[in-house]
Amino acid sequence: MKKFIIGLLCGIIFATCGSVFAESAVKKLIGEKVKGQYEVSVNGKKLSTPAIVVNGTSFLPVREFGNSVGYKVNFDPKGGIKLEQQSDTQSEYEMSEKARIEQERFNREAEEAQKAADTKAVTEGRIRIVKEQIQETENVIASEKRKLINDKEIYIELGGDLTIYETSMMYLTLTKSIEENEKKLEELKKELVSLEAQQ
Repeated sequence: MKKFIIGLLCGIIFATCGSVFAESAVKKLIGEKVKGQYEVSVNGKKLSTPAIVVNGTSFLPVREFGNSVGYKVNFDPKGGIKLEQQSDTQSEYEMSEKARIEQERFNREAEEAQKAADTKAVTEGRIRIVKEQIQETENVIASEKRKLINDKEIYIELGGDLTIYETSMMYLTLTKSIEENEKKLEELKKELVSLEAQQ
C-alpha cells in the first residue's frame, strides 16, 4: 500500500510539475481546460489548496496532501520531488487506505458535480434555442397575418369579391401556414415551460 500512495503522489507530481520524467504527461495537459476545482479534506481537515480536475483526472497539491497523510515532502532539482514517511505517523496500511478512500470519494463527487454542470449547460442551451425559435415563429405568424390583411385590402380596392378571394389557393395556403405555425408556437412554449421547470 505504501507503494500505491507513493505512486499516486508521484504520478500527480510528475503530471503537474513539468519534470523530465513526465514530459509526455505534461504535454497532454498543456492547453487542456480545468473542468473543476474542489476543496480537499483529509480526516476531516480541509487543505488550504484546492484540487483540480483535468480530463477526468484529479490533481492534488503534493506537499500539503503528502504532509497530511504522514509524508515529508522534499524537492531536489536533480532527483525531483521526494516523499519520506515520517516515523510518528499512522501505519502504512491505515495511511494508504485512508488516502485511497479519500481519493475515491473525491473522484466520485467531482464526477457527480461535473454531470450536474453538464446537464445544466445542456438545458440552458436548449432554453436559448427554444426562445429563439419562439421569437422566429412569432415573427413569421405576424408577417403572414399582415400579408393576409394587405392582400384582402388590395383585393377589395380592386373591386373583387371577398368570398372568391377567401376560397383562392393563395388565401388557403396562407391561412394553413398561419395555423401550422400557431400550433408549432404552442408546442415550443410548452417545451420552454418544461425546460425552465428543470432548472
